[in-house]
Amino acid sequence: MTQRLRQVLENLLKIDPNQVLDQILARPEFRDFILDLVRQRQLFEKGEDGLGRKLRSEFAIGGKVYATFTEILKEAKNQPTDRVTLKDTGAFYRSFRLKITRTFFEIDADTRKADGDLADTWGEAILGLQDESLQMLIDRIRNEMAPIIIKEALAA
Repeated sequence: MTQRLRQVLENLLKIDPNQVLDQILARPEFRDFILDLVRQRQLFEKGEDGLGRKLRSEFAIGGKVYATFTEILKEAKNQPTDRVTLKDTGAFYRSFRLKITRTFFEIDADTRKADGDLADTWGEAILGLQDESLQMLIDRIRNEMAPIIIKEALAA
């Protein structure tokens, strides 16, 4: 075995994958990516909670997702009316926070509104990741870890 190959193998054995993951998760843009999987991809674009259930107002009639009056208000604000986004004022989306520990991560947000609590109305799953979003997160972590590991392995 060549000396260079031996050095690469020794470097690989020294790499702590948890430390590499911590390095990635500490980046604000990566944390925003995780939060946007819920805020943008699930809630805003799809109108779904973390379990993939379509959000629908209890006052909606027929195939609509909002009551007629709410549709009029949303149209006046140029907001979508074909799905519940939970982004009327944007305060809920801005309140999203990510808590990361060694064994899990959790998305938290202020679900209280003047007229009630979003979690009471829509369920806690509004803050969860769908399987598809979780797979996107896993893929991104893998794609960001690989170059870091390669760089550390090839370091002289």
